[in-house]
Amino acid sequence: MIGGATTLMVAMGIGRFLYTPILPDMIADGLLDVPSAGLLASSNFLGYFVGALGAAFFGNPRTRRALLIAAIVVSVLTTLAMGLTQHELTWHALRFISGVASAVALVFMTGFVMENFAAASRAGWIGWVYGGVGIGIVLSSIVIEVLQKQGVAWDWQWLAGGMLAALLALPALYAAIANQPAPPAAPRAADAPKRARLFTLPLVLVLISYGGLGLGYVVQATYLPTLVRTLPALAEFSTLAWLIVGLAAAPSNVFWQFAANRMGLLPALILAYLIQAGGLLVPVLWHTVPGTVIGAAALGATLVGITALGLQQARLLAGDQAPRALALMTASFGLGQVIGPLLGALLVGPNNDFLPPTIMASSVLALSAVMLVPLLRKR
Repeated sequence: MIGGATTLMVAMGIGRFLYTPILPDMIADGLLDVPSAGLLASSNFLGYFVGALGAAFFGNPRTRRALLIAAIVVSVLTTLAMGLTQHELTWHALRFISGVASAVALVFMTGFVMENFAAASRAGWIGWVYGGVGIGIVLSSIVIEVLQKQGVAWDWQWLAGGMLAALLALPALYAAIANQPAPPAAPRAADAPKRARLFTLPLVLVLISYGGLGLGYVVQATYLPTLVRTLPALAEFSTLAWLIVGLAAAPSNVFWQFAANRMGLLPALILAYLIQAGGLLVPVLWHTVPGTVIGAAALGATLVGITALGLQQARLLAGDQAPRALALMTASFGLGQVIGPLLGALLVGPNNDFLPPTIMASSVLALSAVMLVPLLRKR
C-alpha cells in the first residue's frame, strides 16, 4: 500500500502535476504564454497516451516490474531536468518522456497492487493507494508556495520538486523491487475456456467516458493557478488553489469507495462525473475566494475517485483481460488529455478568457456521465 501510494506521489502528484503550480511563474517570466503552455501540457499527455497504449503489450509480470522500476526513476530525472534548461523543444521532450513514465507507473502499479490486495482479501485498500496522487500534489504545492513567497525562480522550483520526488521514490522503488510477481501462466490447453472478449459494448462505453474525464478535467488541472493569477483580487491565491485540489484529492477515494459500496459502483461513478462537471464552472463564474475554493475542492474530490472507480469498473467488465483493459483505459484517458489542452488553447482566446474552454470541459464531463446510464440496467 505504501509502495503504491508513493509511486503515485512521484509519477502523478509530482511528475505529472508539478507543472501546474510552476506554470504561472514561467508565464510571468516570458518563457511561455497561455497557448504555448497548453501545447507543452499536451506533450506530457501525448507521452501519457503512448505509455498507456504501449503498456497493453507487456504481459510478462517480470517485464512489467522492470518497467515499473524504470518509470519511477525516469519520473524523478525528468522533473529535475526541467529546471536545467530553457530550451522549449527540450521541455517538450522531457514532458513527453515524463508522460510515458507516468502512464507506465500507473498501469503496472495498479495491476500489481490490485493483485496483491485481492490475494490478501484487502481489495478496499485501493482507496488509500490512490490518495497518493493528492498527497503528492499537497506536498509539492507546499514546497512551491514557500519558494514562490521567497521569490525563488521557476527553475529552482523544478529542482526542488525533483528532489522531493527523489526522496519519495525510495519507498516506491523498495516496494517495486521487493514485489515478486507470479510466474507467467502455463500455455493454455486446447480445451481451456476461451478468454473473455475485450471489446464488449459496456467496456467500450466505459472507455469512451473515461476519455471524457481526461479531456474534461485537464483544462482546469492545467490552468487553475494561471486563471486565479489573472484575477487581481485572487492573484496571491494561485498556488494555494492548487494546494486545495491536493487536500481534497488525498482522502477522496476512501469516500468514493464507501459510496460505491453503499450505492453501487456505477451510480457513484456517474455522481462523481456530475459533481466535477458542475464544479469546473464555479471559479470562472464566481470570481471570489469561496468560488475558487469550491471549484478546486470539487476537482480534487472527484478526480482520483473517478480514476479509481473507472479502473475498477473496467476490471470487472474485462474478466481475465483486465491487464489490457486497464492499459486501454489509461490510453483513453491520455488521449482525452492530449485533446483537452489543445482545444483549451484555441478557445481561451487572446484575452485569456477561460469561460469558453471551461464550458466545453464541463459539457464533456456531463456527456461522459450520461454515457454510463445505459449500463445501470446491466449491473
